[in-house]
Amino acid sequence: MGFDLSGFDVCGWDYPFETQISGLVAYKCLNWLKNESHGGDISIIPVDVIFDYISDAQNQAGYTDYRKIHIKNTSNTETGSVFIRPVVTIPEDLQSRLSVTIALGFDYDDISNKPADNTFSDSISASLNSDEYVSVWLKRTITAGGSDPNYYQSIRFALTASVV
Repeated sequence: MGFDLSGFDVCGWDYPFETQISGLVAYKCLNWLKNESHGGDISIIPVDVIFDYISDAQNQAGYTDYRKIHIKNTSNTETGSVFIRPVVTIPEDLQSRLSVTIALGFDYDDISNKPADNTFSDSISASLNSDEYVSVWLKRTITAGGSDPNYYQSIRFALTASVV
């Protein structure tokens, strides 16, 4: 028995972590499930996909969700000051409606005590010693007004890290 998925985004959000700094790896938080306990300390599992799909209902009504990750320096040398920012490739029809912003967090925080919305911005900076990590929160916001779920078929997401 087959299902017709033509009206749904089945490609997911790509997750490349593009960096000019060797050894930076993004890891999931311990409580990775998207629920009221999402968050916590660093796990040993690298991030594969950060955000799930935007449903048609979310596209029409508007939606905001949050994901916590930890960016770890797995190399033997200090990174120096690095600039980390989310980069989203968005179809033209969504450019005014979809955004992803970033904020520094703590290793222990979860969705109930995540950073305040006014602390999210376009980028953060950090300096990581060998085997050190920084906890960050990503906020995805889509404003109300969508009608066609195929508009978000070609959304691509990346985190970039570069020397400041």
